[in-house]
Amino acid sequence: MREADATFQHVATFIDTIQYGLNLVCLNCVVSLLDKILAFIEDGNPSRPQLCDILCKICQRTDLLPSSCIVSLDLCDIASSKVVGQGGFGAVRLGNFEGDNVAVKHLVRNKSTEITWHKYIYRELFILRYSRHPNVVSFRGVHIHASDVYIVYDWIAQGNINDYLKKHEAANRVKLLRDVAAGMRYLHEHDVVHGDLKGANILIDDKGNARIADFGLATFHYDGKVETNTRLLGTTQWMAPELLIPEKFAARNVRTRCSDVYAFAMTAIEVFSLDTPFADAETLGTVIWRVCHGGRPSRPNIDPEIGLSDTIWELIERCWHHDFRQRPAFDEIWLCLESELAKFPNTGSV
Repeated sequence: MREADATFQHVATFIDTIQYGLNLVCLNCVVSLLDKILAFIEDGNPSRPQLCDILCKICQRTDLLPSSCIVSLDLCDIASSKVVGQGGFGAVRLGNFEGDNVAVKHLVRNKSTEITWHKYIYRELFILRYSRHPNVVSFRGVHIHASDVYIVYDWIAQGNINDYLKKHEAANRVKLLRDVAAGMRYLHEHDVVHGDLKGANILIDDKGNARIADFGLATFHYDGKVETNTRLLGTTQWMAPELLIPEKFAARNVRTRCSDVYAFAMTAIEVFSLDTPFADAETLGTVIWRVCHGGRPSRPNIDPEIGLSDTIWELIERCWHHDFRQRPAFDEIWLCLESELAKFPNTGSV
């Protein structure tokens, strides 16, 4: 196994070195090869994030895609289907693929979003393409028509966690947060930083499981390397202080595992309060000032039976620690929530 890992590491280094000297035909072969390797190697292989990152960058630069990603859709059916979500790059519609209900994210390319469009689509596509975890949304394929791109995902019928909890206030919130922590632990173990964790990007499936979605701001973070993006910075209320004013915290203006942990704390506030973090702030400037001066949301005044125990509140406070180096990793977060879940095993079963 070690010999295989070393071989994949050599392949990654070699391709990363020569890719800019290859013509389009050769690059197409490289894309196909990398796709086959990534489909073959196990999740824990240390070369996996680097290979995925290289494949993503080649495709961003050339507009190539592995043939195994391409699927066929009935665009007339998609165009007339229900819009279930809207984002900066296009709409999400309910569609049908191979007899299953699916979510189809329709991305429209235009000159004003050309650079971020490329980064968004390929980053999300390749992170989800090779992710295999029950708490991460599943990717089905991509369809390209002219300048439009349609990314196909499993249909998650219950919507995002915020909408779900408004309909099911008695739902087991500790269990849902445990699910999110499990998905984030998986992503961080595979050197993926999500970059935009919040309630709107957590979906609930028919079995009541939380699944992490929307990887448009995600980055690969391996061997000290990180892909930066200064154009898309996430959502202010969920952003860690070191992202808002990096020079004050001796940090780079890039999303990290630590900033994901901070965002998880704010997501927990959403889950327990059913409201946006800093909902009382009149402007985003007020939020930024508060966060950078150590301000954090107050503990929600809710029924203890909902699951916000002293232990979980202490965990939330550690997750949004002002010093990013003091925040726990998702291994520890998951273990704490798993332990607390035993105290609330049937809370709000829906």
